[in-house]
Amino acid sequence: MKIPRNSFGVQRIGVVLLGLFASGVCQAAPPTLLDPAQDARARGDRGAHAGDIGAAIAGWREAWKLSPKGWELACNIGRGEARLDHYREAATWLRRCLSLLPDHKTPAEFERRTAVSNELNMVLWQIAILTVHMDEPDVSVVLDDAEVLHTPILEDVYVDPGEHRLQAYKGAKTTFTKISTVAGKRYDVALAFPPSLPADMYPFDPLPGTPEYYRQYTFRWWPVILGGTLTGAGVALGTTFMGLSSSASGDASSTLATIKRAGGSCDKTAAENDPGCATYDLYNRQSSTFSTASIACFIAAGALTAGVIGYAIYEGRRVSVSTNVSSISMSYVW
Repeated sequence: MKIPRNSFGVQRIGVVLLGLFASGVCQAAPPTLLDPAQDARARGDRGAHAGDIGAAIAGWREAWKLSPKGWELACNIGRGEARLDHYREAATWLRRCLSLLPDHKTPAEFERRTAVSNELNMVLWQIAILTVHMDEPDVSVVLDDAEVLHTPILEDVYVDPGEHRLQAYKGAKTTFTKISTVAGKRYDVALAFPPSLPADMYPFDPLPGTPEYYRQYTFRWWPVILGGTLTGAGVALGTTFMGLSSSASGDASSTLATIKRAGGSCDKTAAENDPGCATYDLYNRQSSTFSTASIACFIAAGALTAGVIGYAIYEGRRVSVSTNVSSISMSYVW
């Protein structure tokens, strides 16, 4: 039956731990200047008897770091972590304590092992257990972007209930998986790298500092500059042609007005006998030609603008680019 967090199971843990602390499991060792590990353990014991569990754990952990042995020390750390509701750490240390306990050859040893096993089981009801499988050795497995494990992972991995992410790395290879956990459950997590490509199919990875590296990883600005220059030239030329068209149209209008003031006309019949009409027709043709050229220039400029914008978006996605002037000048590559 699943025991809810911070309910009857947690109360039982507290009662068991209080009984164990009071029964003398963590007897204070006499301090000695000749043994730093014993001094650290004595500080931990004094903290436990004073009710300062944080100080007790700090002393015991320091003692374990100086001398990593003794089931009593591992049990005390595990029980202290459970008192603070640090169930993952408690499970790790109680499991370590259980592995260090002597074989139950006597009733006292059997009772001690049974007590620690019960404590561990109560703690395990508050967390989830992951069994991580990865066939490839020497792989780094990152749990929730914090804890780093290394294959082969032979021991259970304890996690708090909830969502978790595991990502495996080895050289350029990587894979990840996500898992949702609940308290008191065990989960098998299998990780595997995707199939490797043949050596001749791997993309070329140029060395930093080489021209190939800069061509691959640097934003190429010359197409943008060239496209922008041509776009500007197209707009300028279109504007010039538009001005010439307007000028020719004005000249045609002036010529026609002069002919009409003289009593002439440039209809089809009269135009054959009036030399001024030939000039009028020339101005009209020039205006039409310049207008057509102006429209063509503006269309070309618009197409170039679209091309430059599309290229800039493509290059911007391909490499990381800063838009400040210094980075533009530094990343300019032909």
